[in-house]
Formats: sequence, C-alpha cells, structure tokens
Amino acid sequence: MDRLGDEVRARVLTLVRRPQSRQVLLETGLRDADLRRLLRRTALRHYHGHYVDGRLDEHFARIACAQALHPGSVVSHFSAASLAGLRNWTDGRRQSAPPTDAVWLTRPPTTKRNQRRQDIVVRRAALEPADVSRHLWLPVTGAARTVVDLARTLPFREAIVTVDDALRSGVRTIGEADGLAKYESESPEERRRQLRRSYRRDQRLSDRAVELVHFGWEDVLDPRSDLIARLRAAFARGSSRPGDPPIWRAPARHDPAFWLHAA
Repeated sequence: MDRLGDEVRARVLTLVRRPQSRQVLLETGLRDADLRRLLRRTALRHYHGHYVDGRLDEHFARIACAQALHPGSVVSHFSAASLAGLRNWTDGRRQSAPPTDAVWLTRPPTTKRNQRRQDIVVRRAALEPADVSRHLWLPVTGAARTVVDLARTLPFREAIVTVDDALRSGVRTIGEADGLAKYESESPEERRRQLRRSYRRDQRLSDRAVELVHFGWEDVLDPRSDLIARLRAAFARGSSRPGDPPIWRAPARHDPAFWLHAA
C-alpha cells in the first residue's frame, strides 16, 4: 500500500481488518487498479465479493468473506469444526457426500430457503445464544452445537469421528451413544452382568472426575432433543474441574478406519 496516500492507507488498513465490499473500499479513495495491485501483492485477499487483510490466514479469510456475504449468519457445521480443530471425515465414495470444503453457515429459520453450492452451504436453524461463540470476531457455533449439527448431517459411521474427537479433546467429558442392541443377551442373567459392568465402568469414570453423557441416536436426530444443552453443560462442568484431565488411550486415533471398524 506504499503508493497510497497516508490518509487513504490508514482508512483501508482499518477497514480490511474485516471483510469489505468493493464499493466500501472505492469510497475511501481507492480505484479498481489499486485493488488489483493490492491483490497481486497479496496485501488483500478477495473471496465471495469481499476484500480482507492479506495477512489473515487464507482458510479463515475465505470463511470470513462468505459470512460477510450473508449478514446475520453463523459459521457452522464443517467450517465451525475446522476453526475449532475438530476432526471430521466423510466417505468420498458416497454419492450424496456433502461439500466439506465449502463454507458452511447457519441463518435464522425466517430466511427464505437453504442454499447449497460447491463453495457455500447455508442452512436454516434456530440457534440459542449459548449455541454461539466467537472465533476472533466471527460468530461460530460452539463445540456442542457443532458436534450435533454434524451428527445430524452425516451417517453414523462418519459422524462418530467428530463426536469422538470432541469428547477426547482434553475436557473431562465422555459421550456414549446407547443402542438397544448394547444390552441384548441370551438370558436375563447375562443382561444383568452387562448392566453391572456398565454401572461399574460409569462409577470408575465418575471416580476420575469425568463427566459422562448417555444419549441415543434418536436424541441426535430430533431437533427438540435436549442433547445440545446436556453436552454443553457437561463440557462446562468437565472443563471447570481442577487438575489435569485423564489421558485417553485409543489405538490409531488418527486413522478413520478405527472408527469405521468400531461402528
């Protein structure tokens, strides 16, 4: 920006800390030729019709510009997971696999319709204030909401990768998806033994100051479920406990095949 006047340079540097439209920047005294030159020098980045400071991380800048294109939206789903460092996986062989490289946003249910393109996916949903956190200035769904959103979007064997990663990410919280088959057995005696083992396991976790959230997959799929609130409360209780969290030992955690086999 060395060829710009001091006043224009100062105004531009202040504005592009957040995404701005071409018209806003032209009103500062810039010309289209200036914008092209600043883009060539990577002093600015340009995505989704908005310009932003070129010093920002490219991935974050793309998400921020998409969010600016849809005022009032909240970064969600795969984009929120990437900003939070949550692992996710989709089977690329599946024909209906979602565009995970797109920017995912959630808008209020009063907006006209969902939108799905290769670069931006917009979903409509009601978000509670507690569902939303901040990444720098960007509104982003919190961990509990993001986990449930992805679980509702993906098949079980894909969603479980993010669920597991979120619950193993250093907080003292474990979630367990309970299915009816878990307690099926050939005799009442065997069922009682299974229940006793489950109770003893839960007690050992409680003795280690670990929060345990039981849920069924129907809780994930039902938008009226209180699962998000229960996960959020468990995360808060677990992260507030004093001392170091337990060290979880899981084989080949980096390998999605581990979850697929387990699922």
